[in-house]
Amino acid sequence: MDRCAETSWMMNMGPAKGDLIEAAVRRKRPRRVLEIGTFLGYMSIRLARSMPRDATLTTIEVDRTTYDASLRIRAKALDAATLRRVDAVFGNASDVLPRLGAPFDAVLMDHWKPDYARDLEALRARGLLADGALVVADNVLFPGAPELLDYLAVPYVRGSDDVSGQACLVAASEVDAAYVKKVRGQLRASRARLKRGDDVADDVADLEAKVDAAARAAGARPARDASFRSPSFDTTLVRSPFEYRPDTPDGMTFSTFVRGR
Repeated sequence: MDRCAETSWMMNMGPAKGDLIEAAVRRKRPRRVLEIGTFLGYMSIRLARSMPRDATLTTIEVDRTTYDASLRIRAKALDAATLRRVDAVFGNASDVLPRLGAPFDAVLMDHWKPDYARDLEALRARGLLADGALVVADNVLFPGAPELLDYLAVPYVRGSDDVSGQACLVAASEVDAAYVKKVRGQLRASRARLKRGDDVADDVADLEAKVDAAARAAGARPARDASFRSPSFDTTLVRSPFEYRPDTPDGMTFSTFVRGR
């Protein structure tokens, strides 16, 4: 799959992020692993290969076409013994989670970003997270998962990708004086366009809010490797470029579930 991405963009996690997650799984040595968002099976293959031989993986996919394709791809990529330890489930996570049994020791979320926080809270509330469980979420900065970062108490500001211009999130630890200066420059340019009669009033209002948020973030800038504490999770934000696009910043959250805090 990585070789295919050299000529055609793919929505897989890619080698850089995959290596980080594999390393975390090998350290954790989970017995039960859950993946929400199979797509074509890239990470389910890597998870199955990196988890202990007596561990099991449940992977959930909502799209029938990619679900069927992932079955065929995994059958070619994994040996029979490893394949038997992978339970592929077709359906929406919100429908599937209530049917799952024992708690999971590791969870990877790589599905619809606005659903991250809801599904993580469902896992917690239903007792589907073992104490100390590792929870990894991808693409939390680009395109961004603000609901999850709020849930995990990870500070950020709203911004835009310098390469594509698409909306994204910027980790508060990256917001320094240079970043604030850049956003203020964007605001000045939009105000100049507004004076010329361009219909950019909404852009000006949005940038004014971004400048204010950036200035506050810069004033309380956390360390790049800071750990953030929420009622149920301790979280570290790890920077890694967006899938197969090294010039587009992105990140993943690595969270540890703390039961009963």
